[in-house]
Amino acid sequence: MKKEHLPAKLLSSWKIIFGIILYIISAELLKEVIIFSWIEPYLEASFAIDTAENLSEVSEYILQAALLIPIAMYFVVRPVNRSNTALLQLNQKYINQNDELQQEIEKRKTADSELAKSENRYRYLYNHTPVMLHSINKEGKLLSVSEFWLEKMGYEREDVIGADIANYLTEDSQKIVKEEAIPRLIKEGRIKEFEYQFVKKNGETIDIELSAIAEYDSQGQFMRSLSVLYDISKRKQAEKKLILAKEKAERDAEKLQASHVELEFKTLALEQARLEAVQATRAKSQFLATMSHEIRTPMNGVMGTAQLLAKTVLTNDQRKYVKTLLTSGQQLLYVINDILDYSKLEANKLTLIEETFDPRACVKEVIDMMKSHAEEKKVSLYSVVDFDTSLLVLGDPIRLKQILNNLVNNAIKFTQKGEISLTVSLVSKDPPHVQLLFKIKDTGIGIPPDRIPSLFEEFTQADSSITRQTGGTGLGLSICQKLLHLMESELLVKSQEGVGSEFYFILPLLEIPEVNVAIDNDLSFSPSEIIEEIPMIEILVVEDNQINQMIAEDMLHALGHSVDIASNGQEALIQLEKKTYDLVLMDIHMPVMDGLTTTKNIMQNYPEANRPIIIALTADALSEEKERYLQTGMNDCLTKPLDLRELKTLLKKYSDPNNKLKKSVVAEESFAEPSIVNKLNPNLRNQLIQLFQEHSPPLIEALKTAAIKNDAHTIKESAHSLKGNALAIGATDLATFCASLQKAGEINQLDGIDADLIRLQDMYGQVVQQLNQQQC
Repeated sequence: MKKEHLPAKLLSSWKIIFGIILYIISAELLKEVIIFSWIEPYLEASFAIDTAENLSEVSEYILQAALLIPIAMYFVVRPVNRSNTALLQLNQKYINQNDELQQEIEKRKTADSELAKSENRYRYLYNHTPVMLHSINKEGKLLSVSEFWLEKMGYEREDVIGADIANYLTEDSQKIVKEEAIPRLIKEGRIKEFEYQFVKKNGETIDIELSAIAEYDSQGQFMRSLSVLYDISKRKQAEKKLILAKEKAERDAEKLQASHVELEFKTLALEQARLEAVQATRAKSQFLATMSHEIRTPMNGVMGTAQLLAKTVLTNDQRKYVKTLLTSGQQLLYVINDILDYSKLEANKLTLIEETFDPRACVKEVIDMMKSHAEEKKVSLYSVVDFDTSLLVLGDPIRLKQILNNLVNNAIKFTQKGEISLTVSLVSKDPPHVQLLFKIKDTGIGIPPDRIPSLFEEFTQADSSITRQTGGTGLGLSICQKLLHLMESELLVKSQEGVGSEFYFILPLLEIPEVNVAIDNDLSFSPSEIIEEIPMIEILVVEDNQINQMIAEDMLHALGHSVDIASNGQEALIQLEKKTYDLVLMDIHMPVMDGLTTTKNIMQNYPEANRPIIIALTADALSEEKERYLQTGMNDCLTKPLDLRELKTLLKKYSDPNNKLKKSVVAEESFAEPSIVNKLNPNLRNQLIQLFQEHSPPLIEALKTAAIKNDAHTIKESAHSLKGNALAIGATDLATFCASLQKAGEINQLDGIDADLIRLQDMYGQVVQQLNQQQC
């Protein structure tokens, strides 16, 4: 290496230092300029030279290079730097876009990951859901099936993928899929609830309900379908059972309808038969009643004449003939009475009465009545009462005697020798209830065992041949049994053929304590005494029955009061407008306006201070009826027929010392006394009897006409009016019978009405006969 002197070295060192400084400055200026890319290698190469050996060349080279930089800066770098700024901006834009692209790529990666997860979930659900799923293409090839599909059908996956769906359908279902389901799915994109029959691998057929949706490509061409299949085999079986059950029900309904039609025909036939039976029964009852009445009318003349004849002077033969006539007539009357009672019982129209009586007296009367008959047959007849103490009971003594008479008469009829006993004994006593055993025992012909069951049937006798000898209807025992049923008892029999018979029954009764009652027979009143106790008041009697009007007017005048009469409620309202009354006696049943309606009008139109006391006049003794009257505003009730003492007591009850009537007193129960006509003065009594005989026959005729027309309303009204007439004169039996007719009209039960009207005519005739005997 050539050695240089010191100045040269110093110069080289300076060059080097100056070059380095220029390099650094230039490099800082040019480091971002593209041209630096070809300068930099040159500079780097220059530094690679051994500085120790080539210091002068390097220094020179660097100095030259450094001197070139300003020139390059001016002529090259300056314009390039301007372009570089734009390039730098564009580069920054590319960098930003690259960052955005990286972010989008990251998002795409995330979405792909989620899609992969979703696809995995879909595949998992597709394969593991407990529903049959499959996918087919346009040709009907299976693209995929779910695990449950394979499990249900019994196939492996490789056996079915790519196979035709028709391979797993019945022949009918193949036709539906090829011709209907797939074309419709391709066209509409969805099908619902198509029903097919699939065939499992084991050959079993199952019913399937299928719904599917279609998937199309970007060109709108059908690619595949996804189908959901439900096994509806159980439902189809249930439907088949339901259809079978429905068909069976329809068949049963048809049979039932046919049965119903048949039943209707039978019902119509039965109804027709019932109507015919009712008409036949009514005709029979009417015939029996009419014939009985027609026979009874001349028999009354025969019996009356025979009785009168018996009181005349007769020869022995004549007396014998009259006695035979009376006996035969009496026997005939028994037959007539049986027929009338039978008609009454058959129509359920016979009612029992209740009154206090002594059973021993009934037994004595029966024995006394039948004793002569028994003596004629030389048969001993006696009675036995096995209790010594007196006994009063509540019941129907008339019907009891009728039963005993019938049984004793039968015993006499069928007993040729020996004895007949009528025994009454006390079975039990639990106050107020008692039970009495009545027993009729004879030593007659007896009854064959095979005839006993039919013994109590109508028109039946144990030995019909006896009828020719003894007479009778064969109704007696039947009537006795029906009467005892009404009395809550039953007729029983023990008999041995050729030895005798025993008829017996246990009768439940109510015991009535025996008390001493003082009866006041003094029926005369002193008006002056009454006036001193009860000051005179103004009274309006509202009553449509003329007889009742006369009785009420006479009684009130006897008590010293002023009386006006109104025949109906409308007249009463007119009277009340003209005059102030202290008390109104208001009948309930009246024409034009009844008592209840009239009372309601008075309650509405008159203040309490100016309102009269209103007393109901009624033949209804039931407490619930009285309560109904009081609820309308009436202050009290009087039961017909009017009793003078009760009327006086009631008027006194509603009066105070200052002659102001009390309006808050409720009347006690009152019971009418049936002998009203005997309490009146003779002139008034004769007038009442005359009015009764004038007004009653038209009412009876009206009842007969109504019965022919089945006019229940007229029967009710006419019977009510006749009942009032009967009560007015004290004919309580007739009034009670009229009340039963009135009730029959109210409920429109007219069976047996013809027999009732014949009985009514007879009762009316008896009442008229008694009244004529009382007339002065």
